[in-house]
Amino acid sequence: MTANAKLREEVEDFLIYEAHLLDEGRMNEWLDLFTEDCMYWLPCNTESHDPMVETSLIFDDRKALEDRVWRLSSPVAYSQVPRSRTIHVIGNIRIVSADTSTLVVQSNVVISEVRLNEQHIFSGKGEHQLKRNDNGWKIHTKKVALLNNNLPLRNLTFLI
Repeated sequence: MTANAKLREEVEDFLIYEAHLLDEGRMNEWLDLFTEDCMYWLPCNTESHDPMVETSLIFDDRKALEDRVWRLSSPVAYSQVPRSRTIHVIGNIRIVSADTSTLVVQSNVVISEVRLNEQHIFSGKGEHQLKRNDNGWKIHTKKVALLNNNLPLRNLTFLI
């Protein structure tokens, strides 16, 4: 196996593991995948390139992401009673840039959410900036541009 194939397999395993944690509702373990200076971003229109100057569906730093996870884990998170059941499918994973400690990885994502006897399908393009530390990969930036992010969306009270 070449070094590039081994790296791609390692990254694919990492993204699949992230999706697994989300689907299992293991939010604190999911949060542990992120760096302390992370960013979690869902742009709100198809042309968003800079969350600092454009409106976003979600634009969280580490503290805001910790708050989001805490609220979703709370028994009084009424927007998630009952909790959404989700399946995240990650595909077309490709490493678009790499150096010794940082990767930019793009993928496609399809999320099926079932809650209150309704099913909703979300799909989009994902981009992760991963940083390597002594324990493996950590997510520095996660961006998911939903295909319908310029249309009215129902309440996104689960994690993408």
